[in-house]
Amino acid sequence: MTALNRTLGSYQFCTPEAVSSGSQAQMHFFVADAKADIAMLASALRDCQAALATLIVPDNIKATSIVNAFAQCTAAEAKARVILGITP
Repeated sequence: MTALNRTLGSYQFCTPEAVSSGSQAQMHFFVADAKADIAMLASALRDCQAALATLIVPDNIKATSIVNAFAQCTAAEAKARVILGITP
């Protein structure tokens, strides 16, 4: 897993006018980066949701061990940290 192609701030402060005023190549790379970054964020979010469900959904709690739940949470946190570019 790698970090996002662009910072979250670059998306937050980007406007449709800024993207559309660029060249075709700039628009292409912006959209390609955005699609890849959304897929990475969605994957990390799914992992975090699954880890949280292990901790709070009664049937999931019964079906796992504390060690397994801890490992799942640790992996989800590490994946999110890498994607977001956060150093431990």
